[in-house]
Amino acid sequence: MRAMGQRSLTVLVWLALIAGASASDRTALPVPFEKEGHWGYRSGQSVVIAPRFEVAWEFSREGIAAVVDSAGWAYIDRAGRVLVRPFQFDNGPDDFHEGLARCVEGGRFGFFDRGGRIVIAPRFAFAWPFSHGLAKVCLRCVKVQEGEHYRYTGGRWFYIDRKGKRIAAP
Repeated sequence: MRAMGQRSLTVLVWLALIAGASASDRTALPVPFEKEGHWGYRSGQSVVIAPRFEVAWEFSREGIAAVVDSAGWAYIDRAGRVLVRPFQFDNGPDDFHEGLARCVEGGRFGFFDRGGRIVIAPRFAFAWPFSHGLAKVCLRCVKVQEGEHYRYTGGRWFYIDRKGKRIAAP
């Protein structure tokens, strides 16, 4: 009976430690605040990123946050440095599919991970999101405007894996 009580106490202590660590991890992330129409981030009462954004989302547990600055959507780190410019989809940053989202640099598409690291360099004229481990991409395709929407046509289309390697059609 006594051993059972000690085991229960040990389990409770571990659960408390885990819960405490999770809570402190969340509070360690800066939180957005608004001042005079611009958004910045603070940690406790200290301003850690001055208000300069039009929009500021909460930091992810990976330590990046989506913001809008004068150049559009971006993901920043905890110091406020722009890490990557996501593809804008449906009035916001591209969603993550299978842990990757599309980014755009110099008019070229690539992919980045939830930590804001570019994992497939922007080199494609267009890229669809990942699905079942593959993304359909094109080289030298052309963007054609159709009213408020657009499509890509022509060029050379193929699939890539999560490392950016071209693969045979599925």
